[in-house]
Amino acid sequence: MVLDFSSSKNCCFENPMICLSGSPLTWVESFTYLGFSIATGKQHNDTEEIEKRLRELRIRANMVAARFYNASIDVKRLIFKTYFSQIYCLGLWIPGTAKLNSEAKVTLNNCLQKVFGIKGIDSMSQEFVRNGFLTWGELRRKSMHSLLERVASCPNEIIVSLFNSKTFYIIILL
Repeated sequence: MVLDFSSSKNCCFENPMICLSGSPLTWVESFTYLGFSIATGKQHNDTEEIEKRLRELRIRANMVAARFYNASIDVKRLIFKTYFSQIYCLGLWIPGTAKLNSEAKVTLNNCLQKVFGIKGIDSMSQEFVRNGFLTWGELRRKSMHSLLERVASCPNEIIVSLFNSKTFYIIILL
């Protein structure tokens, strides 16, 4: 399977045949890899992918809150760190819109409230610090730093050349 990046179906460009171990690979416009939708053209929409991940976090918070309602604070802290502080591919969300960033922060705050049964609190940031968790801003910064470190140390020449280009930093800053 090869992802088709051609901009239009009316284009004069024809995709070349690529074989792997003698078997031709098919060209596709979208596929799912490790639970993430990867698509091109009009089908590509990061917003939908991020909203899907946020829905999964809310569902997970409801399940954890129901199953561990009577658990001790220490157990709830461990569960929260395990299931909510490790938001995979967060570094890829960084260029998202301000609305999505705000929605993600609210979702993480709501998850903390749900799991710990917190009601009527003034400062969620204070609750995160009190329980030893990273706030949304800290998670974003740590994730971005981690992404940049991994890209910088990657042995792949294509990724290294992209990392060293001005385009990479323009994309990250957006």
